[in-house]
Amino acid sequence: PAVQLVPLGVAPRQFGIMALPPVPGSFFEPLSEDELVDWE
Repeated sequence: PAVQLVPLGVAPRQFGIMALPPVPGSFFEPLSEDELVDWE
């Protein structure tokens, strides 16, 4: 199934955070590279 935008609060790691484009104003944008490693 196509990946849909999930409500904020849902763990992005369930879908793969890198599969989602950086959305301005979302909590994905402020994440640093070190924090992204924690999601993998």
